[in-house]
Amino acid sequence: MRIFEGESSSAENHDISTFATWVLEVGNGNVSMNSVGIHTEAEWIRIPDDMLIDDDNSSVIRLISDIYVDLPSKLHEDTYVQQEVILAPRNDDVDHINFLMLDMLPCKIKTYFSADSATTDRTEACSTQFLPTPEYLHSLNFPGLLMVDDGINVDEDHLEWAETDVNDIDEVGSGTFSTPKKVDDEKGVVNTPFVGQAFDRWESAYDFYNAYGLATGFGIRKSSTSSSMKTNEVISRAFVCDREGLKRERDNGKIDNGKEMRERRIVRLNCKARMIIKHRYEKWIVKTFEDIHSHELTSPLKTKMLRSHNRFHKSEGTKALIDCLNETQMSKSKIAKAINSTHDGVTGGLSTNQVIAHLRAKRNNNLGQEAVLVANHLQKKRSEDPNFFFSMELDTDGTFRSMFWADARARDAYMTFNDVIVFYVTYKTNRLSLPFAPFTGLNHHKQSTLFGAALLADETDETFCWVFEQWLTCMHGRAPGVIITDMDLAMKNAIKRVFPDTCHRFCEWHIWKHLLEKVVEMRDTDSDFYRDYSRCFHSKKIEECEDKWQDLVVNYGICRNEWLSRMWEQREHWMRAYWRTTFTAGMKSSQRSESMNSFFDGYVNNNTGLHEFLTAYERALVQRHKTEAEEDFKSKYSIPKMQTNIPLEEEAGKFYTSIIFNKFQDELKGSNNCWHDQLSSEGTVEEYSVGLRTDQKSRWCRVQYDDSDGVTARCERAMFEMEGILCAHLSTTCKEAVPDH
Repeated sequence: MRIFEGESSSAENHDISTFATWVLEVGNGNVSMNSVGIHTEAEWIRIPDDMLIDDDNSSVIRLISDIYVDLPSKLHEDTYVQQEVILAPRNDDVDHINFLMLDMLPCKIKTYFSADSATTDRTEACSTQFLPTPEYLHSLNFPGLLMVDDGINVDEDHLEWAETDVNDIDEVGSGTFSTPKKVDDEKGVVNTPFVGQAFDRWESAYDFYNAYGLATGFGIRKSSTSSSMKTNEVISRAFVCDREGLKRERDNGKIDNGKEMRERRIVRLNCKARMIIKHRYEKWIVKTFEDIHSHELTSPLKTKMLRSHNRFHKSEGTKALIDCLNETQMSKSKIAKAINSTHDGVTGGLSTNQVIAHLRAKRNNNLGQEAVLVANHLQKKRSEDPNFFFSMELDTDGTFRSMFWADARARDAYMTFNDVIVFYVTYKTNRLSLPFAPFTGLNHHKQSTLFGAALLADETDETFCWVFEQWLTCMHGRAPGVIITDMDLAMKNAIKRVFPDTCHRFCEWHIWKHLLEKVVEMRDTDSDFYRDYSRCFHSKKIEECEDKWQDLVVNYGICRNEWLSRMWEQREHWMRAYWRTTFTAGMKSSQRSESMNSFFDGYVNNNTGLHEFLTAYERALVQRHKTEAEEDFKSKYSIPKMQTNIPLEEEAGKFYTSIIFNKFQDELKGSNNCWHDQLSSEGTVEEYSVGLRTDQKSRWCRVQYDDSDGVTARCERAMFEMEGILCAHLSTTCKEAVPDH
């Protein structure tokens, strides 16, 4: 910081130097901080008293006099006001300082009204004050002229109006020029609409009537329109009081628990106040004006809360602030609260729904532009790699809806690991809030791998069918063996249509999550419910599962629970007993897909544009491929360390990758704690009961062993069938070699 010493006195230079030194000390963190009032943390800096301006007019006037020296005499110099500026923290302070400056000028405040129609009667026109047009008043920009609200502070010695001959103005409409009734408003005087009044645009008529409503205490809304039978153009518009009409009679609705919904309070009181305008001679002319209300008018402060006067959320400044805060990933409700904290609240404020509506409109406006960038990017990827696949769904009007894409590596990996996939929809991955839906599977290292991804317009049957059909085309018509999803009905219907031969499994995590929410009464009344329910869920056989479910019906009356009854009808999608012979690579929930989504969090967020999303997605894939390559190297160029002398372990080390082999070794070590009883022996087929020595034999698993044609083994636990890994029970009976099946 450099301080320029001008022609100030030594005392003034000392004050300036002292202030500059204090500012530098604050910036360097050398000024001690204190606690203030209820704020116990020492994080407040006290400003020296001699640097403060007292909260009275005299202090502010002294400040004005110091900044604008000889204000009255130099006001008419073109650059005088522009060379100096007083910064104020709030709009209220700005208005206050402006009013004080106006009072310092040797002239009086004069208000100029505008006219929207004219008369050919010179005598009548000359009997009133000159009424310039609104456009003319808005165009005034005099150097050094201070304007506050609707008043203009004018020094009439230096301001001359050009003479206007009203005979040069064409007659408009059937009404004649008359001096309208004026309504006193806190900002000045507002004219009352009158029959014959003319406007260039219908929007101007709406704004005029709305301003009148604000001054008198009511809101307005747009009502009916009439169109020309010849040209189909709108030739008549009606604006009515917002309390016009009557509330429609509706039957009380009901919600799930049978409680009646409380109806909204009555607002419509059949008010007849209205203004109707007609389009004639290139003008909009007031045809009807009725100013009799059937209700009590509102006070000025409350009037600003009515919808037609609450324009705060429509201002460009508010919209820009919403966009800025949205980029910081702030929630919609917090955006509204943050903006309202800086707003006086009198003029309506901002609601969460208004924030959502603005962001949705912006998304729709940006969608087309971003879709073009995405299409160009995907076309370039396809030109570089013929095996790159992408497809885009367009709406009937040609606008972007959804898209699916998969690179060559994903398509190749699916040909090897197509036994099971997880499809899960997530949010907040892009600026347009399009749901992100990756197709996730497992590779030979039990790592999550991507088989393609989609951005969806919505979550309807039709959209899911479209993306599944595109994915099936991409994968050469080869459907997955198993697909795991949440319990979304639209998704279930689409899978049944597009993948009729695929086993559809519900995510176990979602099942248990909903169980905790839906059976609160049973949980509170009987602590044994979860234990018995869990035994049913983990049943080894279908017959055993159904028997235990009937026990739940008898003991806990679960048939009265609508959610449980509905889930039992879909038991083949989630009960463990129905999946004992289906290979799922150990996946039971959609958390594989969710973990993949969390992996992308480091690359994308809800402020990422579609084009940036794709490039970030590709960078994330590079990192995933690098991790897979590291595991490939580890498995190929290293030899697993054996922990036993059992031939089975050495044999498994040749087949399994490093991660899978480690899990197999854990099972193999567990077999050392297992004991077995032979149940039967018929020829080459032997049957055992195997389990931990410390467990009750009722919890042991049955193992069947057959060495007639190779080695075949099967365990009730079905870990080999579902995950491809020998469990501890099979390891107990198959010590010599890995079974062929």
